[in-house]
Amino acid sequence: MKQYSFLAAMAIAAMVATSCGNNEKAEEVKAVPLSEKTTISNRLDSVSYALGVSMGENMNMQVQMGRLPVDSAFVDDFIKGVSEGMNASADKKREAYVYGLQIGQYLTQQKEGFENEIAQFDSTIVANPEKMLTGFVNGFKKKDQAMTAEDAGTFLNNLFKTLQEKSSAGVIEEGKAFLAAKEKEDGIQKTQSGLLYKVVKQGNGARAKESDKVKVHYEGRLIDGTVFDSSLERGEPVVFSPNGVIPGFKEALLLMPVGSEWEVYIPQNLAYGERDMGQIKPYSTLIFKIQLLGIEK
Repeated sequence: MKQYSFLAAMAIAAMVATSCGNNEKAEEVKAVPLSEKTTISNRLDSVSYALGVSMGENMNMQVQMGRLPVDSAFVDDFIKGVSEGMNASADKKREAYVYGLQIGQYLTQQKEGFENEIAQFDSTIVANPEKMLTGFVNGFKKKDQAMTAEDAGTFLNNLFKTLQEKSSAGVIEEGKAFLAAKEKEDGIQKTQSGLLYKVVKQGNGARAKESDKVKVHYEGRLIDGTVFDSSLERGEPVVFSPNGVIPGFKEALLLMPVGSEWEVYIPQNLAYGERDMGQIKPYSTLIFKIQLLGIEK
């Protein structure tokens, strides 16, 4: 069963109660002139009108709050569109047309959202609405397509990645320089993947497997020394699966015997890569102090 909002339900209840009153038959409610075109003559009129009022006032509030793109100068046009939309359901051809209008507005919103997102990398990239519409029509009809949906997705993903890498070139180079210098220090070891680590304390316990749960104390830092997360500061170790952390952290956990403390230097491709994690900017090289306290089966 459909559920209406509390506001609508209250409006319906109020209108029905007022209309029905103490009358023996709800259908005999006295007509109340509301305008030149509207009267309420029976319970069904009350229900219908109550639905409209509750939703109409709510919609007006949304417009006043700027949540709907309806200019106050064009209220009559808005009402005309609402009327056509409600009447369209009886005419399948008209219904398809009205739904198409809604999808067209949705596409415009998607276009604007895409442009706002990509503007952080390149504000000159603005989608051509005619080309976008042609692509939509070709994709919808699956005819005369210059690229498939899969190709389109790959192209857009690669575009974002290329632009993001370009804008993050300084962060990437800084990370590479840091790791190159760190690798030359005494006591630093390097794995085949490019992970660097220094053994602060080597334990003599068992090594964890991917299927295990490990008990860990850790501290994560950026290469400028900023601490972005620390169980040490919180004073409480964390239990999790090695499969639930970034690749570089996981690799270190599976190499460490229980009782060990390592300092691990993780290249961006073994960390969060292109993802923006707030304090951790895309392509950031990370440093972790890890204490493997135990394995919990």
